[in-house]
Amino acid sequence: MLFLRGAVPPAKENPDKLLYDTLDNCEDMWTHLFHEILCQANAAGTLVYHNGDRMVDSGRMLEVWTPDVAKWKPPYEPDIIIARGGFPYYDNLLNRYPNAYKIYYGAGSRFWPKSNFKDYDLLLTDTAKQRKIICSRGKRGEMYVKPAAPLFRPCDVAKNHDICFMANGHNPKLKGHGLFIKTIAKTGLTALSLGLKSKKFINAAAKQGAEISWAGWHLRHKLPEQISSCKVGVCFSNSVDSCPRIIPEYLACDLPIVVLNTVNFWRSKYVTPTTGVIVKPTTAVEAIRKIINDLTLYQPRKHYDEAICVEKAAQHILQLIAADGRFVF
Repeated sequence: MLFLRGAVPPAKENPDKLLYDTLDNCEDMWTHLFHEILCQANAAGTLVYHNGDRMVDSGRMLEVWTPDVAKWKPPYEPDIIIARGGFPYYDNLLNRYPNAYKIYYGAGSRFWPKSNFKDYDLLLTDTAKQRKIICSRGKRGEMYVKPAAPLFRPCDVAKNHDICFMANGHNPKLKGHGLFIKTIAKTGLTALSLGLKSKKFINAAAKQGAEISWAGWHLRHKLPEQISSCKVGVCFSNSVDSCPRIIPEYLACDLPIVVLNTVNFWRSKYVTPTTGVIVKPTTAVEAIRKIINDLTLYQPRKHYDEAICVEKAAQHILQLIAADGRFVF
């Protein structure tokens, strides 16, 4: 198998955030997922990043960072190629292996590959709407389970905050910072904000009376303790966002979730009577209070282990591949 992971993160952000000595301390969910797919399929494979110069061999999986994916050649002819994102520099490599079974995944507005979409046998989507569009174009689309990296687990720490607002992206309009501040202003609820930290939002929160502690960015292995210090995880993304990874990360850390109905994701897979609720912005505070008052009714981590974890996500992908009839695992 071959997994095309995408571009190496820019050094200006966190140059060491994907480096690891062993798979156990790797922070990247996709790396763990691909390795788990290989383990369950009893196969070997290569995970490829664009840019950089690095090679890590974990036995079953070889991870390669190459400056030019288009010219790079794998050490074997792959039977299955999984592409994370529809990047143009994948095209030459994909075209070299016309007989390989090709799988594509791209979130949000990128769920449909911009080039060579006809070459993919299976397109993984976050929502039923996306799947419907793909199927209407004569391709096979299937819903995908997005897990969290295994490092996301509950931590035994004091719950000093009511709400965790985690926004991994840099786009505040996409993640709903302004709406979140406005929603919890003068409610008496306390929140911890992880991710984007700006004077604009700090000043807005103070002016509107929103009690928010701004913790800023952290390497991912430091997030579980921060998340676990809260009682409820919220997602205030707008309709452009597609299955934000904070949703499975909250559940993996055993936090019930309150998600706005604007977010696109496989709702029934993540939100159940024991994990949380989907709400309108106008009813979010009421929902948060209700969950806080009844925390013993929720078992987010139990549901995560049974339906969403890396092992379940890998099993799900292999089942989708096997349904084609070309492979038996």
